[in-house]
Amino acid sequence: MNLTKRFKILAVILPTLFLLDQVVKFWIVKTLAIGQEIPVIPGLFDIVHITNKGAAFGFMANLPAHLRVPFFHVTSFIALVAI
Repeated sequence: MNLTKRFKILAVILPTLFLLDQVVKFWIVKTLAIGQEIPVIPGLFDIVHITNKGAAFGFMANLPAHLRVPFFHVTSFIALVAI
């Protein structure tokens, strides 16, 4: 498979996955109370409504929003340019 075809496939898959992720998050916020869970595969996989103001595992969650939000925007932009 040539490189152009791979990029075309990614150009379809990535936005689709992003949109699906956002739709699921919207559905969870509108449907479940915080802390409520829905077992998908009992004992293995549950959908749980939690909030996390920080990054992975709550990294920087305790910082004020005026510091945290710009940091994540700049970090995301740098990662996007690097990729």
